[in-house]
Amino acid sequence: MIQLLYVLIVIACVLVVRTLLRGAIYVPTSDAAIARMLLLAKPLPGERMVDLGAGDGRIVIAFAKAGTNADGYEHDPLLAWIARRNIAKADLQERAHIYTKDLWGAELGGYDIIIVFGASHIMGRLSRKLAQEAKPQARILTHLFPLPGWEPVAHADGVYFYVKSS
Repeated sequence: MIQLLYVLIVIACVLVVRTLLRGAIYVPTSDAAIARMLLLAKPLPGERMVDLGAGDGRIVIAFAKAGTNADGYEHDPLLAWIARRNIAKADLQERAHIYTKDLWGAELGGYDIIIVFGASHIMGRLSRKLAQEAKPQARILTHLFPLPGWEPVAHADGVYFYVKSS
């Protein structure tokens, strides 16, 4: 019995470390933070946005309701399934999509708005990815964790707002 407990603890530790290496552990973004993101980003109908680490899809859904073509990348298959189900419940399948893939595999060049909750240990690498891939004037929002080397245009309620320079 004790050996089974050890095996389960090792498996749990491996899964947590694997998750941390690929991105961040899922923490739902509050409705207040999503409202702040919408206010700062000022999405326009037809623009493209992406949520890197989409979780249950709540940010993708909010931006799709605002008229954007919204994509989300989520490495956890269960969360990706939940996000797709939530998109279907909101009847937004035409404008909102979830890809079961981690954020490091996302090509960011086609997006007008890029959002990530992230975690402190990935923000340096993410800063470099954004500098290389995001198009000029892309609006980038992070929640709770700033982008090293970037100067926010605004910061309110834990949301950092950046605009990529040309």
